[in-house]
Amino acid sequence: MSTIKQICFIPCSIQPYIYVTVPILTYIVSLSFLYGSEEVWGTGGIDTVNLKSSLEECSWNKMTVSPGIGDTNEVATGVIEVDIGVPLEGNSRSTIRNAVTTAVTNKLGHTLPGPYDYVLYSLHGCYVDCGWAAYADINSWNSVYQGSYYKRPGVLVHELGHNFGLAHSGGLDGQTYTDHTGSMGNPHYG
Repeated sequence: MSTIKQICFIPCSIQPYIYVTVPILTYIVSLSFLYGSEEVWGTGGIDTVNLKSSLEECSWNKMTVSPGIGDTNEVATGVIEVDIGVPLEGNSRSTIRNAVTTAVTNKLGHTLPGPYDYVLYSLHGCYVDCGWAAYADINSWNSVYQGSYYKRPGVLVHELGHNFGLAHSGGLDGQTYTDHTGSMGNPHYG
């Protein structure tokens, strides 16, 4: 008896995600939770093109995205907020990322990724050179977004593609980001 294995380009299972917001301006914090939840997960049904819908459609519904796990620390579906205790300006990417990871670990009471398959950090500001949207490591559980780039499904899918093990695709000229046909190139420009 042979076993048929399902082959997918990305993980084929229910994937719990958490979106971590690091606010800069306190007067917009209460709104950022709801916007983050809507724009990343589409929880309110207003934004129909979001990370959840994009991953599910891209995988031909082989992947089901589950925002959050209903943790009491979630301020909106699949969203938690932390204060990292260090300024974004004047610190390196690794310092900021480590500060966010420490703050989330302390808030949730377990090391990351914990019960989540993927953890997205959104920094409501710009640091280092501001010439980048986001970054993620290949085969990792974490991706980091700065400014409003967490609102762009193409950026979210691209970075999670790295988490899933995908590298950049290049165009016919062999250069990174010159492939405008898929998420691992640069489908937004060109």
